[in-house]
Amino acid sequence: MINCFLSCGCGEVTLPALPECDELTIPPRLSQVCGLLLLPKGAEGPASWVLVSDVEAIIDNTDTSNSAGKWLVGRGSVGRPSEVVVELGKIHRQVSHRIYTLEYEVNIRENGVYAFLQTLQKNYTGFTFWYNTLGGRLFGGSAGIEPDFVTAWTEYSEEADALERGFIQIQWRADGDPLRTLATVDPYTSGGGGGSTPISEVMFYQQSFAAASSAVLTWTENSGTLPTTNTAAQILVFQEGQKLEETVQYTIAHATAPGESEITIDATTHYTGANYEVLAVITS
Repeated sequence: MINCFLSCGCGEVTLPALPECDELTIPPRLSQVCGLLLLPKGAEGPASWVLVSDVEAIIDNTDTSNSAGKWLVGRGSVGRPSEVVVELGKIHRQVSHRIYTLEYEVNIRENGVYAFLQTLQKNYTGFTFWYNTLGGRLFGGSAGIEPDFVTAWTEYSEEADALERGFIQIQWRADGDPLRTLATVDPYTSGGGGGSTPISEVMFYQQSFAAASSAVLTWTENSGTLPTTNTAAQILVFQEGQKLEETVQYTIAHATAPGESEITIDATTHYTGANYEVLAVITS
């Protein structure tokens, strides 16, 4: 521990010791938001937040009775919150609370997603939510986050081959950052140190293809292995930052050679010099 004395004379303050440089062996986590879980108020939550399967059991995107969770795949971010500061006396200032904003672009693949966005446009706040990042973090704790303001919209571009792009904005007030649940595996806190033992493992892989001249993208991450089921949700292909649609704008060929697979961009979508990014979610 490190003992420090504040110059203001408030007394001794004990701070936790920081690790030495050679102890920093834990890689940084990717922070892009890639999943959004919404659970209607009053709906039954998961049996536990330890197993991924328990969380998946409460999700039913086909449900229209407002009794099951929704899982929306996309990309987004939570930026720096705005701080509401109050003045106590002449010199003392204190943060009363923070206002967080989630900006999220959701994939409009089905009419149901479009209809759900229409509901959110009416400032529907009758749900709690969690957001998941590419680094395998699920934020919201066991109780979820209650929104204070919700809006949504769909953008239509005049660009050729432009896709419908749906957006969700959620704001909430809190004292600090949301808790992390145990639903996604964190191998650095699981087991031995008071954490839970992981049952399932989720790994995220990313590969970039800059200024691609060929429409065939050769995937070599994870020894060339890509998911073979639920591929629309577990394999994300972006062209210049815009999500492409499987079977419509690209096809997947698994194990085309040892240590590689191929993703072929449709001829009407690909152009020479395009930048691509492929993200794959591997579960085991």
